Amino acid sequence: MRQAAIDLEPPDDARLMLGRAVECVPHSVDMWLALARLETYQNARKVLNKARETIPTEPQIWITAAKLEEAHGNLGVVDKIIEKAVKSLALHSVVMERELWLKEAEAAEKGEAARTAQAIIRECIASNLEEEDRKRIWMEDAESFVARGCHECARAVYMHALEVFPTKKSVWVRAAQHEKAHRPRLDKTGRHAISSGLTRRARPDAGARHRRVARCASSEGRVVLPECAGAVAHGRQGKMACGRRRLRAQHPERGVPGESGRGAGGRLP
Repeated sequence: MRQAAIDLEPPDDARLMLGRAVECVPHSVDMWLALARLETYQNARKVLNKARETIPTEPQIWITAAKLEEAHGNLGVVDKIIEKAVKSLALHSVVMERELWLKEAEAAEKGEAARTAQAIIRECIASNLEEEDRKRIWMEDAESFVARGCHECARAVYMHALEVFPTKKSVWVRAAQHEKAHRPRLDKTGRHAISSGLTRRARPDAGARHRRVARCASSEGRVVLPECAGAVAHGRQGKMACGRRRLRAQHPERGVPGESGRGAGGRLP
């Protein structure tokens, strides 16, 4: 009833009433979030920080803080907030199921908070999964997001899968197909979030991976994969090179198959 009465008040009066309400009912998440919505950006940050201190076990406060920063263009802060949220909740023994995080990511994208959605995907996508099940489940996750119109979430899943499975041709194919089918919408709703957000904590070659996926999506109505094939081949060659280096270190007196510049008898000069 208190919240209903506040909703009927003008914004300034409602803000004063909510300020008093969170003092009287400090564990009401709805009151804190309502107060933050009525405040200026700087004051909203203070309100949400106070709310996190008061209710450290509530994920919605963290997610709202991330959305606030995204709305004001602080995209790098979004990633840090979600990363810290997962760690803080774990410290307070809050176990949020992977499926619930995915639903929060979907809600964030539908609420025009694509960067927050991507950050949630990165932090939760691998939670509670057996190693041998990751690829299959991630592809199912991406397809499920696409079916519900959450193309930013789907793209985040594909990009994470490519980081973990850079030599899996099937992942490259699906990522490229998704890119070709949905790139216009992705460009419209989150080009900057995609180009910078998905690569913030990835390996140094993540930017190149994004460019490969984009080039794999043909504008002529078909998917071509020369870049994908090159990425797969590059990954395999890297593994072979590592094997040759280990063999050379263990048996320096022997020649190593596949090495260039060998001397007579197959030995390295």
